[in-house]
Amino acid sequence: MTSLIATAGPLAGALGVVGVAAFTAHKTMSSFAEDMQKWSQLGKQTGFEVGSLRNLSDQFVRQGMSVEQAQKALSGYSAALARYGRDNRAMRAEIIQGTDPQQQEFMRAELDQLDQLRGRPEAFLNKVIEIGQRIRENVGGERGAQAQESWLKRFGVEETVGFAGQLKETTA
Repeated sequence: MTSLIATAGPLAGALGVVGVAAFTAHKTMSSFAEDMQKWSQLGKQTGFEVGSLRNLSDQFVRQGMSVEQAQKALSGYSAALARYGRDNRAMRAEIIQGTDPQQQEFMRAELDQLDQLRGRPEAFLNKVIEIGQRIRENVGGERGAQAQESWLKRFGVEETVGFAGQLKETTA
């Protein structure tokens, strides 16, 4: 009887370790499945591939955002892109009307370039950021900083102020 108890002790310990490992693996797989579901849903909303969205998120984090900030920025960005795709004429008209009359031709040209980049999320976002920087420079001072932030908010990416360099596109 004692040898049975002596054998059962380590066996129970091993089964406990296996149970914890199985539970952890299940939890990890569940988390991974939930994560993939969220990325897939975001991809459907934006029309972008999951790889591009994950690439953007990773780059946001490397630029100093927290994971939560990156997710918020991507969510805002995807909502703004959906609106831009859905209400393109209305959004363009709203942007042009809010632009200084002397800068409206410039803004139309910039919006035309944005339209050409709609299927490439990193390139589109790079252009949004670039236009924001130009707005800041053209307006100047505190008003320029506010105009840049307002522009970036329109696309849900005001957290990108101060990003260094261009976001890299995913390659197939």
